[in-house]
Amino acid sequence: MSDVVRNQEADYIIEKVMENLKERYLKTEDNLVDAEKIFLVSSVVRDVVEKKYSGDISDEQCKNYFIFIEKFLKGEIDMFWDDGVIKVKKITNYDEQRRQALESLREAYKRIIGDPDVQE
Repeated sequence: MSDVVRNQEADYIIEKVMENLKERYLKTEDNLVDAEKIFLVSSVVRDVVEKKYSGDISDEQCKNYFIFIEKFLKGEIDMFWDDGVIKVKKITNYDEQRRQALESLREAYKRIIGDPDVQE
């Protein structure tokens, strides 16, 4: 396959993937994904598809990148470029984790010393 045909196929795939993602995630309603996310996703999609067509990544790796892209657009993870490498990071809600930890401690203390509100 010539480089021109490969590049045309890659460009077509990139265009179709981005159309699909924009259709599903770029809404003008309450669930708006900002243009900054779409801009980042566009660069990641281009990089992944080009690497797939050049043989630098496998089908499985390509699939995993697209799973990460979906999770990023759903707000489940953060995605960013770091020295030319795509990185992902789980979004952590520290307030919720702190609340859960305190609730767990309260339950443990209740089991050990009883309910402090109960008068004997």
